[in-house]
This record gives sequence, structure tokens and C-alpha cells, in this order.
Amino acid sequence: MPRRKTTIDRNPLETVSGEATRPRAARAVDDETSGRRLAAAWARGTDSVLEAMFEAQNAAFAAGLSVIDAAVDINLAALADSADLWRGAQRVTRAFWTEESDT
Repeated sequence: MPRRKTTIDRNPLETVSGEATRPRAARAVDDETSGRRLAAAWARGTDSVLEAMFEAQNAAFAAGLSVIDAAVDINLAALADSADLWRGAQRVTRAFWTEESDT
């Protein structure tokens, strides 16, 4: 009588996928590498979002300055200085973010 196949002490899904034959160290390295790739992709995405937000903010500043210039005569220099301060804060934020995401 032929011997029956059994799955006792082994997961048939691991045998089918080939995971049972891979060394654990290789799986750990793959997991670590994929985690780093995921973190790098997230950082790039966040940087792109920051860049898009700042471009929209700068467009709003430009539109606001032109509307104010046309509508009323106010101290545009103060408003321009305010916009310059915001742009400086943007540059610092981007520099900080880029520095943090590179580490």
C-alpha cells in the first residue's frame, strides 16, 4: 500500500511559494531593504507635496499682491516683506526636510 502524503509539521503554503527553502537571513535582508525603499518613497512623496503646496502658496501671494495693488494703495513693501518671510520659512522647511529624509 502506498504511503499517504501528509502536511504535518509544515505549512503547505510555504512549500508552494518557495518560502520554506529561503534562508531566514535572506528574508530579513529583503524585509529591511524593502522598508528602506518604502521610507525613501514616502520621503520623496512628502517632498513633492511640500513643493506643490509652496508653489500654490506663492501663486496666492502673487495674486494677492496684484489684487491689493489694483484695489487699494497700502504699504506694499510691508506685504512684500511678509511674503519674503514666508518664502524664507519655506526654504528652511524644505532644507530641513531634505536633510532629515537623507539620513
